Amino acid sequence: MISLEKFGFQTGEGRTVGKQVFYELMKARRSILYTFQRPFEPAMTRHWDKTRMQRIRFTEGKSELSRKVAVFLIFQPDGIRETTFLTLKGLAAAGYSPVIISNCAVPESSKDRLRENVTMILERPNLGYDFGGYRDGIWWVDKQFVDLDEIIILNDSFWFADGTGEVALSQLQTSNDPVVGYFGAENSRGKTKVIHSFLFLVRHAALVAPEFNSYWSDMTLMHSKTDIVQKCEARMAQEMVSAELKSAVIHQPGAAYDLLWDFIRNKDLEVLDELLFMVKTRRAEVSRITDAMHSGELSLLAGKEALAPIISRLPIFETFAFLGLRDLNYGILKRKFITSPGAARDKFLQLLETDPSLVCDEVWKELVS
Repeated sequence: MISLEKFGFQTGEGRTVGKQVFYELMKARRSILYTFQRPFEPAMTRHWDKTRMQRIRFTEGKSELSRKVAVFLIFQPDGIRETTFLTLKGLAAAGYSPVIISNCAVPESSKDRLRENVTMILERPNLGYDFGGYRDGIWWVDKQFVDLDEIIILNDSFWFADGTGEVALSQLQTSNDPVVGYFGAENSRGKTKVIHSFLFLVRHAALVAPEFNSYWSDMTLMHSKTDIVQKCEARMAQEMVSAELKSAVIHQPGAAYDLLWDFIRNKDLEVLDELLFMVKTRRAEVSRITDAMHSGELSLLAGKEALAPIISRLPIFETFAFLGLRDLNYGILKRKFITSPGAARDKFLQLLETDPSLVCDEVWKELVS
């Protein structure tokens, strides 16, 4: 088979040459399209701000707005998942008033059930993806003139492993900083470098800071997900640092890498093999290294040095999907990797069967469906 990796392409699990070429062509097409769209995005944002009261569909829920709010962004065009209802119950039980922001129409058949545990449902077009939805959720909450204690901002790109979020929400409360990310990274000086936007907490001190409010009001709605990550997600932590607002992250990649090196140091290569099976790209290269470690051809230290540059660039929630739940106390499980068919997903489910208590029944049903 022709190897595309020597031409600079990173081929994924089960991706044929034809599929990879098609993927690269579509990526180039999107890049060209975004180049033409970017100059018009500021005007599009201003127009949206002027017309959103008319363009957003509001449905009032049965929950009163409290001083603790959860802005919950969902995109479920095929129907509301059972775990979404479970998450809403968990947020309400933790004292939060959930405000649903749906970046697509919500089926009428699901609305009455959603209303049981939410304060408001906002249905909007998928402008600006998650950050566009977050922005409108914060805008709506701000218009209610409630002196808030805190807002939890989250999306539906993950499951709470326990269904209700009790573990993850309690972990967020272990830091008293004004901004707390569930996952992120710090720089060498201990300052928060990035906060992953799928789950984070903002307390009163940050909510009233001009920098926090201008960050959202001045945000431009963008078409490119790459632009959003670079200009929205990355900038969020930078804005908090510049405003001298302390921020923290609960989980960092370093703990996962330390766990990996512990497996190597303890010669627990069987567990190492299971972990690295989750690697979709560069799997052949990883297998050659671990095989050499098994045979003694490569020392453990040399194997670690060879694996380090590969592992450090891997998606943390994919590679450590199982061990994150079992050994790292992750209270969440990212959806994208698990819902993509392939050998890595099959391996994850096989590992999870050894300890099914790591996820609740509702999550397990969606995993295997």
